[in-house]
Amino acid sequence: MPTHVAEIASLFPEASALRMAEASDWEAPLVAGEVAIVARAVAKRRREFAAGRACARDALSTLGGEAGALPRDPDRVPVWPQGFVGSISHCDDACGAVVARASDVVALGFDVEGADALPTEVIDTVLGPAERDRAQEHDRALGRDWAKLVWSAKESFYKAYFPRLRHTLEFHDAEVQLAGPGQFQVRLVDPSAPSWFGRREIEGRFVYRERLLYTGVFLEASDAGASEASG
Repeated sequence: MPTHVAEIASLFPEASALRMAEASDWEAPLVAGEVAIVARAVAKRRREFAAGRACARDALSTLGGEAGALPRDPDRVPVWPQGFVGSISHCDDACGAVVARASDVVALGFDVEGADALPTEVIDTVLGPAERDRAQEHDRALGRDWAKLVWSAKESFYKAYFPRLRHTLEFHDAEVQLAGPGQFQVRLVDPSAPSWFGRREIEGRFVYRERLLYTGVFLEASDAGASEASG
């Protein structure tokens, strides 16, 4: 596994399989059940969709899963084969998918973003008061844009949270803080938001690789069972 792919894979548990897109994946053929999803999409969207599905199928095959169609449900969430969970992300010319058996990992969220600064006009939409208060301190600690990390961390969390609960979160419904080198914590701060496997906070991981930022959130089955039993 190339070094940078190994670094991205380290965001997730060993029981998972990560696949990052190669040049040929962007032109990969779709299978029945997927073609209609992007039939009217622009070329850029079709290429992103094809690369994401190619990565997801390869990751599923690594774990012995069926590498067939990966349609989406009415909420636009990928429909994974029975017994598997996964997450797909893309940004410009980067795309990847991570998959795990549901018996090992009950939820996954993966996001890739450009490492450039978050546009000024959306900062107040993404960052809550506490996150804005930490901005200068965390900009210095990261040597990167704190607001972009908050954006990506919340995206990863939402991808792990929504498929189970089907509850829509706004950016201010969760709060991110650094939890150590390459780690962050996401906490639900909206009291009306349902807890997630008995939890209201979860740690995630991040890594910068050249011009890109990768974040990941996951919950292993053993931890989910303990949380629900105590919740």
